[in-house]
Amino acid sequence: VDPDKLPIPHYGLWPFDEAVEQAWCEPHVPIDAGRGCPFTCTFCSTSRFFGQRFRMNSPSRIVREMKQLYDDYGITSFGLASDTFTTSRQVVKKVCHAMAHSGIPAIRWRCSARLDTVDRGLLETMRDSGCIGMVMGAETGTPRMQRVIRKNLDLRKVGPLVEDCLALDLDLDISMIVGFPEESWLDVGTTVDVVLRLGGMEKVYPQLYMLSPQPGTPITEKHGRQLRFDGYYLDWSNSSRWLPRQEQRFVKEHPELCPEFYFIPNQRVSRRELKQVTDFTSLLLNTIPGLATFLRRVCDNPLAVLRRWSAAAAQAGLAIPSGCRFFRMKTSRERCGYLEVLLELLESDYCSADREVAFLTYFR
Repeated sequence: VDPDKLPIPHYGLWPFDEAVEQAWCEPHVPIDAGRGCPFTCTFCSTSRFFGQRFRMNSPSRIVREMKQLYDDYGITSFGLASDTFTTSRQVVKKVCHAMAHSGIPAIRWRCSARLDTVDRGLLETMRDSGCIGMVMGAETGTPRMQRVIRKNLDLRKVGPLVEDCLALDLDLDISMIVGFPEESWLDVGTTVDVVLRLGGMEKVYPQLYMLSPQPGTPITEKHGRQLRFDGYYLDWSNSSRWLPRQEQRFVKEHPELCPEFYFIPNQRVSRRELKQVTDFTSLLLNTIPGLATFLRRVCDNPLAVLRRWSAAAAQAGLAIPSGCRFFRMKTSRERCGYLEVLLELLESDYCSADREVAFLTYFR
C-alpha cells in the first residue's frame, strides 16, 4: 500500500479541546510520517512486523495533513509518528524544507530518532524547521549488551549528541531498558549510571524501563519457553501496571499471544532486584531535582547505595516498594519516609565535606 494514497484521518471525530484539557494527550497531534524499521534489534517487533522495510510518507503528504489540521483546528504542534524518522537523511531534509515553507506560523514538531542517524548539521536543519525535541532509544549502557541485543550503537556518541541538542535548545528523551536475560549486574549498573548521568542535565529526560517481551521478536522466540508471569507489566495505557482479574486469566492462558505481560528470568539478576532498581532510579530522577546528580558525585556505585538503602529502610520498618509503587503513591508525603532514610544514609556514609552536607540539608 502506498502510504500517500491512504485518506487523511477524520480529525473532526476527536475532541481536541477536551483531550488537552483533561490531559488525555499532550497538546500536539500525532501525524503518521512513516512505517517500519530497517534495523534488527532483538527485542523490538517493528522491524519484523513490517518485513524489515522502512517507508516514509512523502513530504507533501505529511505537510498537507499538518496544513489541514492548522486550517481546520488551529493546530501548530505535531508529533511525527515513525519509529525511525531519521533513517533517511535526504528524506528528513525534504520534510524539513516542506515544513519550513508550509505557511503554518510558529510550527513545532517532535519525532523519534536513532543515535547513529543524526549529526549536528541534520539537527540544525530540523531545529530551523520547527523541531523542538526527539525521543531516542539507547537501550543499554554497555557495548557487550549493545551487541547481544543487536542495537549496535556506539555509546561514545551519546555525549556529543546531548551536547548538540543542548546547544540547539532541543529536548531529548532517552530510553533505557533493563531485564534482558543475558544481563549481568555490571550491565545493569552501567545502564543505571548512564541514566543518572543524563538525568542531571537540563532538557534531557532519561527513562528506565524493564524489558517487555514482544510477540514475534527474536528474543521472545529464543526464550519463549522460559516466560514467567507475576502480574507486573509495562503498558503505556495503564499507569497502575497491574491487570484486572478477568484479563489476567486470559493472559495466563495464552502466553503465546501475550508475551509482553511476562518476563524472562535471569539467573544473575532477580526480577525483584530489577523492580527495585527501576523504582530506585525513578525515585532519584523524579522526586527531588538534582538528587541523581548529587548521588553520582558522592558514590561510584549507585546499586550499592540501593542495597544499603533497602537494608536501612527495613530497619526503619519500611519495605522498599516494588513494581512502581512509588508512582501509585497518591502524595509525595507517602514517599517522605523512604527519602529521609536515603538522605540519612548518604549523610552518614557518603558525605564528608561541608558543601555536600549543605546539599543534603537543601534536599530535605
